[in-house]
Amino acid sequence: MEDGQADGDVIVRPGLILKWIVLSWLAAELAAFFLLIATIGLGLTLLLGFVTTACGFMLLGKASRDTLQQLNAQPQGGLTVILLGPARILAAVLLILPGFLSDLIGLVLAIPLFGQIFSTTVSRKYAPQRPDFVDLDATEWRQADENSSGPMALPKSTGPRQPPV
Repeated sequence: MEDGQADGDVIVRPGLILKWIVLSWLAAELAAFFLLIATIGLGLTLLLGFVTTACGFMLLGKASRDTLQQLNAQPQGGLTVILLGPARILAAVLLILPGFLSDLIGLVLAIPLFGQIFSTTVSRKYAPQRPDFVDLDATEWRQADENSSGPMALPKSTGPRQPPV
């Protein structure tokens, strides 16, 4: 028994957990492969595997080109552009990898709605947070005209601001 551990404590090793996750995923992929063979036959299963891999390579190329074009068009918005593309790139990688469960997840991520949800989640979790930066949607701001006073040109109020109820 190691120092500081009671008799009933369970030692969790991250490497062991990762090993079980990978082995479980491999078993699920093999089960899906054999189920597909039993359903549509070996020839069509192999053809489907090749088609999804080819689609993955095409999607990866398109996602890469689109991201580079957006970076060239908006060099100051680089982080935003990069964070909007991970769903398509991950979808492409999952389609390229062998296995039909990974293909299924890749196809779901390739759907724009799910890809946008994934990208938003990733950007909120991993984007650097700057206290002096406010990220607004297009509907949450407007361009101030030349006659406005001050850098933030808010509407002029007629009295003290009341807190919301």
